Amino acid sequence: MDKIHLTFSQKIIVNVFRQVRIIKGNLVHQKYFFILKHEMQLSEFKYMIHDLGPYSYDLSGDVEYLLQNDILQKYDGQISVGNNILDKVDDIDLEEDEIEKKIAHISSFIQQLFDRTLVSEKNIELAGSILILLWDQEIYVKSEIWEKIKKWKPGFFSLIEFDSVWDILYHKKLISKEVYIPNNYIERLKCLNSGSKNAREYYRLIEKFFRYIFKNELNNFVLKEYWCDGNKKIDFSAENVAKKGIFKKMSKYSSSPINTIPILCKNQDRELFGSDLVESYELLNYEFSNIAFLTIRSFEHDQWILDEMTRFYRENDKKSIKKILFLLQDIDLIDMVEFRLRGIEPSGILKEKLRSVITNRNVVPCS
Repeated sequence: MDKIHLTFSQKIIVNVFRQVRIIKGNLVHQKYFFILKHEMQLSEFKYMIHDLGPYSYDLSGDVEYLLQNDILQKYDGQISVGNNILDKVDDIDLEEDEIEKKIAHISSFIQQLFDRTLVSEKNIELAGSILILLWDQEIYVKSEIWEKIKKWKPGFFSLIEFDSVWDILYHKKLISKEVYIPNNYIERLKCLNSGSKNAREYYRLIEKFFRYIFKNELNNFVLKEYWCDGNKKIDFSAENVAKKGIFKKMSKYSSSPINTIPILCKNQDRELFGSDLVESYELLNYEFSNIAFLTIRSFEHDQWILDEMTRFYRENDKKSIKKILFLLQDIDLIDMVEFRLRGIEPSGILKEKLRSVITNRNVVPCS
């Protein structure tokens, strides 16, 4: 009887099962090979999004063929290598020793991940669903991934389970720092209470937001603490190193270079007062800058604030470029981080804010 000739993808499957011995069920081995494919950068096993996460018809067909020819065997839902397979196939060796070593290394990693860390099939399914959205769909905003998964299986996974598996995948280096850390900033800001008790944590977090959002425009952040009217104030400034974008354009048309951009942070649990804007404008004059930021948690009276900012902007007619205060709420900062995660330049939000101030019709321009 002629021996069976295996394709390269079938050889990979056999070598994996020789390393792992047994893999539980169809759901698990689909997720297993999905991670293997990514880590080894294999072109074999094309995957699609399925109700249960990543699924490959190529893999399913190969496994079924190997089962039918007793190269693999299935017992009680578990798949393992069959008996005396060397008598049935002409060759199971891969062309390069390095590939076999890599399969052995990655197989050991995945086995530990599944058996010791994720443990349950439910967690493995959830991990696979997260990873296919990250790797194949290139969705990097955590909240968007969660919304997608909820639509697949409404009520099946809890947010606590999702957060737990997300953290596991990061610590196992299956989610990169470039994705995990900015999403972590967003979650920390959403959970942080307003008020003076958490002021320092808020300032430090806002600095991280600015470093990430404007990583190509701002640098050399300096934290400043001072006393004003008996109250301790904290703000920071950044050096403008932009070679393009809104900071570069405003600096280009200014009578003097915009080297320093002050950032005033208010982790307040009250409405914004006119004095807050005055303080920000004074900071602009003190720093000899034409641009400043004021970050607050949220506000309700949008039009009043817009009117005040427009009035200030138009009262600076004598300057070659008028001074502008960018007022950013939590939602603005979160949007800009998510824009960058999607590969979109976040300064577009600033351009819209600037346009709103310049074209505000509720304020009569200064004569």
